[in-house]
Amino acid sequence: MKNKVRSFGIFGKVFFYTCLIIIFIVGIFFALFYERIQSTVTITQQQQLGNVFHPLLESLQDKTDEETIEIAKAFHAENRSFQFCFENANGSVLYQTDGFSKPEAGLPFDSPLYSGALFEQGRYKFATIDGGTGRQSAILALSVNDKKFYISGFSLTSSVFDEIVGEAIIAFSLILFVSLIAAAVFARRIAKPIRRLTTNTRMMAEFEDAPDFPDRSDEIGQLAKDVYLMHQNLKDSIGQLEEEIKREREMEENQRYFFSAASHELKTPIAAASAILEGMTEGVIEPEEYPSCLQETLRLMQEQSTLVTEILDIVKMNDHVTTPVFSKFNISHFIHNTLECFYPLFEAKEQILLLDVDDNLVIHSDSHLLAKALTCILHNATQNSPQKATICVATKMKTERCVLSVENSGTHIPEANVSKMFEAFYVEDESRSNTKGRNGLGLTIVRKILTLMEIPYDIQNTKGGVRFSMTLPCS
Repeated sequence: MKNKVRSFGIFGKVFFYTCLIIIFIVGIFFALFYERIQSTVTITQQQQLGNVFHPLLESLQDKTDEETIEIAKAFHAENRSFQFCFENANGSVLYQTDGFSKPEAGLPFDSPLYSGALFEQGRYKFATIDGGTGRQSAILALSVNDKKFYISGFSLTSSVFDEIVGEAIIAFSLILFVSLIAAAVFARRIAKPIRRLTTNTRMMAEFEDAPDFPDRSDEIGQLAKDVYLMHQNLKDSIGQLEEEIKREREMEENQRYFFSAASHELKTPIAAASAILEGMTEGVIEPEEYPSCLQETLRLMQEQSTLVTEILDIVKMNDHVTTPVFSKFNISHFIHNTLECFYPLFEAKEQILLLDVDDNLVIHSDSHLLAKALTCILHNATQNSPQKATICVATKMKTERCVLSVENSGTHIPEANVSKMFEAFYVEDESRSNTKGRNGLGLTIVRKILTLMEIPYDIQNTKGGVRFSMTLPCS
């Protein structure tokens, strides 16, 4: 079925219709030439015969029968190729050559046996008639003396006409053959680029890489360019859709994980507070222990409130409800103001704070969001650093931008877990226990803030600990 379709494809159709047109045109021309050749040969031979026999008939004017016979004999002696006969007005034969084949006696000029080729030359009328001998023809001439003159024994038009027609058939056949070859070449030149374009579009439909199409300036070339452009746009659109689908799936998966982890983190303090209150109401806890139990319950509720606030901040940034407001400010003053609330924590864990900050450096950013991010980074650094660890906050210029880094010593992140540090509710010890102040949302909030403000960031292990860095735009 496939081969049948291909055989009647664009090449077969163009070649078939071109051949029909060529055959029709050649047939029309051959028919016109056939009629024209036939009439031309007949008229030419009639004129030649008239030119030959007109002087003979002129010489027979006012001649007696005996003189007519003598003149006929002399003419026959010089023209042996003609067979002829003379009759007088009574129909008696005056002179007749040996090879003469006489037509029907007394045949009038208006007889239906005449071929219709009746013509006049001078004072004489000539008519060609079928002598009844196949290719034989006869000439009849009527003189002024009413003598009848017949000629036979030669082919008037048939042989010459057949010869010319035979040559014309050969010529037209050659023309037809050359035209068919030209039609095949023409059809192939038309069909070849279309077949190639069809093959390429089939490959494109199957999302395969199609070879380049030859550069053409005609409509086929423009069609190929449009098809290739459409295919490329379609591939780009499909690639973008695949990326969007992949991103949507990742977001859905992250949301499922986030809400699952959030529900777990929210449930833990609620369960702990409920257990304390239930122990108090059931009398399991002694009244003298109520103050400490209530303080623990209050602490759990405060952690709950902090967790809910952080979750709401993340949701707002995901929904683009929070938008950054950029302004210029001094980075040194900004860092000192952010560190004020951390000094008690450093003292409690006997940690050492080192500052290497440029006092004259001005950056362009959202100070409120950046302070929240830096607070989460410092909180994460002091919580995950051991007693008497060193925490270094530094700034450094790099290609007209400011690199702000926070490095804490005495700790290390397994390389397999570095990429997980920004996941929601992830803690390095893989425990969602009641460790105070650790809910695994700090670096998640940092990632959301810095992504929202389009600030590049990085976290990596160093020789002595872990360093978090962000690249801020300078003013």
